[in-house]
Amino acid sequence: SVDHAGLSELLDRTGYDLRRFVSELEKVIQYVGDRKKITASDIKEVTERSREDPLYEFGNVIGERDTEHGLLVLHNLLENNVHPLQVLAAIVNCIRRLLLAKDFIRSDHGRGWKAGLSYAAFQSTILPEIKKGATEGFMSTAHPFVLYKTLLQADNFELEELLQVMPHLLDADSRLKLSPQSPRIVMELSLIHI
Repeated sequence: SVDHAGLSELLDRTGYDLRRFVSELEKVIQYVGDRKKITASDIKEVTERSREDPLYEFGNVIGERDTEHGLLVLHNLLENNVHPLQVLAAIVNCIRRLLLAKDFIRSDHGRGWKAGLSYAAFQSTILPEIKKGATEGFMSTAHPFVLYKTLLQADNFELEELLQVMPHLLDADSRLKLSPQSPRIVMELSLIHI
C-alpha cells in the first residue's frame, strides 16, 4: 500500500496523466519488491518529476473542451492556493493562443492544415509555413509540438466562439476584483462558458 505522503508525492510528480501515474507506480512497486508499504521517499528515489506546469495543463483541458476534467484541475489549482487571477490569466493566454492558431489556419499560410493532421506531416508542410508567416510572438517562439497541439485544439472551436469568450473573461476579471461572489464560482462559470 502507498501511504498518504507517498500518494501525494506521486500525484505531484505525475499530475493528472493516468498512464504516467500507473507507469511510475509500477516502477516503484518493482523497486520496493516484497515490502508492504510504499513511502514518499521511495517515490522520490524512483520516479521522475514529469508533471507539467499545472496552469499549462489547465490550458490544455480548456483547448480540448474537457469541462469535467477542467473543473477537476480548476479545483485542484484553487485548493493548492493558486490565485484565481493567475488561473484567469492562464485561461486568457490559452484563448489568445487558440485565436492566433485559428487566424493562422484561416490565412494563406495555413491553407494546408487539415483537422487530425499527423505531427510528421505538420513538421514537413505546416511548420515551414508558420516560420514564413510568423515573425514574433507565440507562433514564432513556441516549440513545434506546442504549435501542433494548439492547431489541433483550435479545430475544437469556431472563431466566433473564441471571440465571444474574451468579453466574458473581462467580466470575470472584474467580478474577481470587485464582486463579493466566490472566486471559485466565478472561475467555474468561466470554464463552463468556454
